[in-house]
Amino acid sequence: MRGPGPAIAEPTSCAIINRWNDEFDQRPAPDYFQSFGLGFYEYFQLAEDIGAKPLPILNCGMACQFNSSETAALNQLDEYVRDALDLIEFANGAVTSPWGKMRAQMGHPEPFHLTMIGVGNEQWGQRYVERYKVFASALRASHPEIKLVVAAGPAPAGEPFDSMWASWRELKADIVDEHYYMSPEWFLTNTARYDNYDRSGPKVFAGEYAAQSAGMTRSDNRNNWKTAIAEAAFMTGLPGGVPTFLAVTVVAFVILGSVLEGIPAIVLFGPLLFPIAKQVGVHEVHYSMVVILAMGIGLFAPPFGVGYYAACAISRIHPDEGMRPIIGYMLALLIGTIVIAAVPWISIGFL
Repeated sequence: MRGPGPAIAEPTSCAIINRWNDEFDQRPAPDYFQSFGLGFYEYFQLAEDIGAKPLPILNCGMACQFNSSETAALNQLDEYVRDALDLIEFANGAVTSPWGKMRAQMGHPEPFHLTMIGVGNEQWGQRYVERYKVFASALRASHPEIKLVVAAGPAPAGEPFDSMWASWRELKADIVDEHYYMSPEWFLTNTARYDNYDRSGPKVFAGEYAAQSAGMTRSDNRNNWKTAIAEAAFMTGLPGGVPTFLAVTVVAFVILGSVLEGIPAIVLFGPLLFPIAKQVGVHEVHYSMVVILAMGIGLFAPPFGVGYYAACAISRIHPDEGMRPIIGYMLALLIGTIVIAAVPWISIGFL
C-alpha cells in the first residue's frame, strides 16, 4: 500500500518539505487540502491491519517539478537520507534502538516488516538520477534487504518516461513506479502493455491510475461507466500479461476440475474468464484447449479428483494403490498442458 500520501512528499518548495517524523501542521497547498491527521505510524498500522505491505514515499531533495522544481544540493542530502534510515529503524528496528524504542512506546513493540521505500514521487531527469544514486548507495550499504522504488515521471510513455527507464535499467533499480492519468481510450488499447516487458529488468509497480474523461488535471473530469470499464480492462493485464493469465487459468481449472465436473465448471466460470481472455488477446480456441486440459488434470489428480475415484471404483482398486501408477500419466498431461498454453499455434495454427 503506497502512501501515506505520496504527493505530499513533494511540496511546492524545498523550504516546506514534509518529513515523516515531523508533527505536521495544516499547511496550504495549491493542489491538495490535507489535515495531515494520518501519520506514518497510523499508516503502518493500517497496512498491517489489511494485510498489505507498506510502501512509504520519501522526499529525495526535490520539490514538485510541476511547480517550483526546486532542488536541494547534493551536499545537502544527508538529512534526507537520514530520514530514510530513521524510518526503516522506526518500522523494523529493535526496541533497544532509538526509533524502535519510540515505536514500542507508541504501542507497537513488534516490527512492521517494512521491505520497500519509494525514493521521490513522479520525479524525472538527471537531477533525480543523481539524487537516487546517493540514496541507493547509503540504503543498500545499511539495509540491503530494503527494495528501492523509483519514479518514471508523471506519464506512462514518451519523454521523460523512456529516458528514465533507460537509466533505471542501467542502474539496476529494484522497482519502477509507473503512473497512468490518461484517456479511457488509452486504457482500452493498453491492456497488453506488459506482455513484452523485460522480465529480467526492474519490476513495475502500478502506483497511480485514473482514466481522465475530459483531460489531464481538468476540473470537469468525471467518474462514469466509460472510465470505470476502461480502468478495469487495463487492470486485467497488470498481473503480468498473457503468460500469467494462462498460468492462473491452469491452476484455477485444475482445482475446479478436481471438485466439479467439466460442464458445471465451465458454465459457472466460463462467462467470467472467457471475456477476460479475449480482452488480453488470447484466442478463444487456444483458451478453450488450455481450460479443457487443465480440468482433465484436476479430474484425475489425487487426492481430490472425482474422476480418479470413479475410475478406482469401477476397476475395484483402492485409491491408495492407484496413486503411484498415475503419477507418470499426470506428469505427461501437465507437460502437455504447459506446452499447449505456451505455444498457441498448436491450437490455432490450422484454423
